[in-house]
Amino acid sequence: MGLSCKTSKKTKPDFYVGPNGDVLPSTGYRYMDSKYTAATMASKEAPLSYFGFQKFDTGAEVRDKFQIFYEPGNPKSWSDGRLRGEFDTLQLFDKSGNPLVKVPMEAGDTGSIPEPFTRYYPEYGKGGAAQLLPKSKMTVIFDDVTLLPEG
Repeated sequence: MGLSCKTSKKTKPDFYVGPNGDVLPSTGYRYMDSKYTAATMASKEAPLSYFGFQKFDTGAEVRDKFQIFYEPGNPKSWSDGRLRGEFDTLQLFDKSGNPLVKVPMEAGDTGSIPEPFTRYYPEYGKGGAAQLLPKSKMTVIFDDVTLLPEG
């Protein structure tokens, strides 16, 4: 496995349910480019963007499931997906219990069709990963940060 930085884990429920019936699995995963490894492991936090609920173990698997464009050395690459941040999704609810996240729209959240499971960019992978986005800019604190092997 890759490099890992963990904090102690507490027992928690499998899901969180808000007062309006909104449900989120209690553990989320944010996959990032490995160029952020040192800073993310030091701070144990990062800005939240697309994230999911499935734990992948290689950068290749992440890119395939999330349909992420990546070519080594190509500055237009989106991410190598090798840095995995695991976090408690309780952070994704406001003080009233309302979720601070949404289902993205296709085409990088610019299209007109909701995309709860990746499918829009088949040229970059099989897709099928559940995905959400924050409604506005936010940072999450990680319980575990792991540098994944390429795969």
